[in-house]
Amino acid sequence: EPTGNKTAYVNVLKRVSLKTIPKFNMDLLGGEPTLHDDIDIIIKSLCMNNKCNEINLHTNMVRSIEWYSKYDQQQFNKLKINGSYHPQYEKSRDKFVETSVGVNEFKYVSYVCNINIYEKMWREIKAVIIDLLDHGVPIGLQMLSSVSDVWNEEYTDEFVDEFNIFLRETEQKYVKFTDKDNNTTIIDDYNVRLKELDIFYGWSCKATFWDIQPDGSIRNGCTGEPLLLNNKNISECVTCPLTTGCPCTDCYNFYKHE
Repeated sequence: EPTGNKTAYVNVLKRVSLKTIPKFNMDLLGGEPTLHDDIDIIIKSLCMNNKCNEINLHTNMVRSIEWYSKYDQQQFNKLKINGSYHPQYEKSRDKFVETSVGVNEFKYVSYVCNINIYEKMWREIKAVIIDLLDHGVPIGLQMLSSVSDVWNEEYTDEFVDEFNIFLRETEQKYVKFTDKDNNTTIIDDYNVRLKELDIFYGWSCKATFWDIQPDGSIRNGCTGEPLLLNNKNISECVTCPLTTGCPCTDCYNFYKHE
């Protein structure tokens, strides 16, 4: 949240409790959400909200195992902790692995470690993957798309062949595609991205992916359009404006047609 507006979340929590809001999953992102002064209040409120099915806390695991353990209670069983490993920023690989192993042993809160895949840093990333798998920690591997003037990530065929070996050991998501003749194909989300099967520019899509801005406003994550005050447009179909593909893997499952 921006300086001077540390309670914008209060109005958001009220809004997602309204009768006009359908069932939803909430992702708590950052920066680092665990550093927010009122993160405990936010998580507790969402756990008590009957409309909220699941809460995903995305964290770089900067807190101690003891800090995360306060959520290992029945009242927080909607919470899923998603550890994010960023090799370009991580100073202590051993500490990250140790914290991940400890949190993965919680009873009421589930854990998965999501790792961004950079070919240039594969040696270090591979070592972390092996460490986590040896300790039984669930892993999700995140393929990256190049972003103009920000990041260029083009995977070589040789790297993809080696990387694919690890897919059998990870938490894979599968996407079902059905064509106009009702033929169905099921493919894992990694190959959806690699084969650019996530590009639906100009298609009609029921894009129910909403971003909560730092000031508390809510905008469609695909179109940027604001959520109306009466929430009337929360489940409307839109024309896809994205030429580079879906912004996240959950968007693959939104109903789409040409």
